[in-house]
Amino acid sequence: MNDQWAAIKERRPATESYVGFVESSFDSPAEAARAFGLQGDEPTFQPIDRDRAGRLLAYLLRFDMAYGSERMTEEEAAEAIDALMKLFENGARFYSNGDWDQRSPEEECQVATGARWVPATGCTFDGGLLVLGEQGTACLWFGDDD
Repeated sequence: MNDQWAAIKERRPATESYVGFVESSFDSPAEAARAFGLQGDEPTFQPIDRDRAGRLLAYLLRFDMAYGSERMTEEEAAEAIDALMKLFENGARFYSNGDWDQRSPEEECQVATGARWVPATGCTFDGGLLVLGEQGTACLWFGDDD
């Protein structure tokens, strides 16, 4: 899986990327976030369900948050999401900081106006997914500047 994390980071260019997996388990998302270099306290990282996590990650992998530029194809994003979900099949908890997945198809490729999020980096826009599971913790987080 290490090669896959590196491939995601390479294929999804960002001002800042926090992408990886650690074999440690964390009680709180803020604690997990700090392990990957993110900022924020408990309210920054809101729980979301597995299906929504996939949709949110699909948007964040595919599009730059500042300009809506395509960064990864739909197929590449689906492959990365599938691998992540297989790694965390049972009992995983998913967290994010915004509503990037709540955009209509017309808004999907537009600049991040209207998106709501709580910053977890020093970038103009940032969003991602923390996955806390018994076997470890994953982070797929991207920061984009305008």
